[in-house]
Amino acid sequence: MTTFDKREEAFEQQFAHDEELKFKATARRNKLLGLWAAEKLGLTGAEAETYAKSVVMADLDAADHDVVHKIRKDFDAKGVAQSDHQISRTMDELMAMAFDRSRLSSTICTMKAWRPGMSKALMMPCMTLSASTQVMVM
Repeated sequence: MTTFDKREEAFEQQFAHDEELKFKATARRNKLLGLWAAEKLGLTGAEAETYAKSVVMADLDAADHDVVHKIRKDFDAKGVAQSDHQISRTMDELMAMAFDRSRLSSTICTMKAWRPGMSKALMMPCMTLSASTQVMVM
């Protein structure tokens, strides 16, 4: 394998890693956005979690604007006074937070083992909760 081939393979691996990171960050952002919107809608507990999952699924079905459209429609139905600008601003803030968490999770998950002094809470995204857990989105 030539140096050029190795370099090309490294770029491809980096691209795949970056895309996976972006996907995870977007899913986290949407869950956090769903929880934020659920709070505004007066939902708590299991209802809030279910609503947050529906926001995540809305993004998997279509583009970002459909997440905003879903939340806007739900806010209008319940009479919640939030502008599109406020929703978009919250989305941007949550995306930054979710991206930071995804990068942190990615870094920790690639470490070989937990080390003394490392917070076990930071390892949480890497741990499997149970056989029935499909995806863990923080």
